[in-house]
Amino acid sequence: MLFCMQPVSYAQLARSIHELAASSDQKKSQRELVHHVFPKLAIYNSVDPSLAPSLLMLGQQCEDRTVLRYVYHYLARILSDNGPQGLTSGGGIPTPNWDALADIDAVGGVTRADVVPLIVDWLSAEALNTDEDCK
Repeated sequence: MLFCMQPVSYAQLARSIHELAASSDQKKSQRELVHHVFPKLAIYNSVDPSLAPSLLMLGQQCEDRTVLRYVYHYLARILSDNGPQGLTSGGGIPTPNWDALADIDAVGGVTRADVVPLIVDWLSAEALNTDEDCK
């Protein structure tokens, strides 16, 4: 059986992350994220800060290590994305300067300044977690 591989836009990937993070069927959504969404998102240089709330939600509700690795990876990319145009210098497909776009879209844009404290707080709490399963 042949599958036709359609190109997926960044906006479609972002929408998928938001929808799958809020899905009630976590097992199916985690499988979709790991096998389809997260690998395709990896080709982009930067990560839109508006993905942070959904990534944080996934980090809190998922126990699958593969999903958590991707969540940590993309949160770290949001934290480190500080190039002059909102781009990092590492190849991949350029993505827009998210901070500038959020400033233009004053209706509800999310900037790095909005999400960095949330990410740092969550990662700090995770680092202090003394859960026996993590040892």
